[in-house]
Amino acid sequence: MPDIIRIQSPKLAIELVKPGSPVYCRTRFDWTGFVSRITFDQKHEFAVPRQVIPERSTTSGIGLNNEFTNPGVVEATPEGETFPKFGVGILTKDKPGSWDFTHDYPCDPFLLTMEAGEDFVSYRLGAKSSQGMAAVQEKLVKVTDNTIEIETNFINVGDKEISVMEYNHNFVAINNRPVGPEYALYVKGFESIRDLPNIAPLRPGDGYFTWEGLPEGPFFAMIDQVVEPKPEYVWRLEHALEPVGLMESVDVPIHCMVLWGEKHVISNEVYVLVDVKPGQSMTWKRTWTFYYR
Repeated sequence: MPDIIRIQSPKLAIELVKPGSPVYCRTRFDWTGFVSRITFDQKHEFAVPRQVIPERSTTSGIGLNNEFTNPGVVEATPEGETFPKFGVGILTKDKPGSWDFTHDYPCDPFLLTMEAGEDFVSYRLGAKSSQGMAAVQEKLVKVTDNTIEIETNFINVGDKEISVMEYNHNFVAINNRPVGPEYALYVKGFESIRDLPNIAPLRPGDGYFTWEGLPEGPFFAMIDQVVEPKPEYVWRLEHALEPVGLMESVDVPIHCMVLWGEKHVISNEVYVLVDVKPGQSMTWKRTWTFYYR
């Protein structure tokens, strides 16, 4: 089976990395639904790499890559013992300290079954238990018209309650335009944004934020006061010199959003709390819409 899976609608074509392939088999991002290319109307590109400077460390992200974080579990795990990394497998803690997202931990991958059609890919990750936690993860990626939908069903089949954060790293730019004041980031579901001192200051506009100039290095901001639990869209991004834009919506209440990026990439990370008792499940769907403005 090829390392890249291609699916499409009449308006949208995307490429997904086959789980566990040499293209991506590291231990940070979910191996399922790893969208590495997005082409709208046969000519507009949106997915970019997380890192483009060879001498800098990278976690090999590109495009739409989701991740589950398990707060406190890695810190409490003794060195040499295992812990679950949902979406990837059972990892062995082979270094002291807290979670290191740049490190590739020894991994026993979850058992995968997958089916692909012209406009969809479905995945199922079977459960393996660690520390009393075990889950089955089902995911459907579908392209329809000008949208990408990713629906996840998370089923707790273990002995303990599972409480994790799921979020998507949206490594995007509009037609490879560099970050700068031509971009407008509309954030509908929040009322505050806090950027870290001396790092790519964000400038508020009329219902949106932009950048004062080309960032000198990585930027990071917290957007954390939710005012609409299920907004029409969580964020949308446009560029003054491009005719197209994109936006993301989520069909469950959102927890917070983090904005990260560098000169070439903008990554809006919308967090969802996945809190599931044994024998129960939670389903949520993320939708990305690509449009002419």
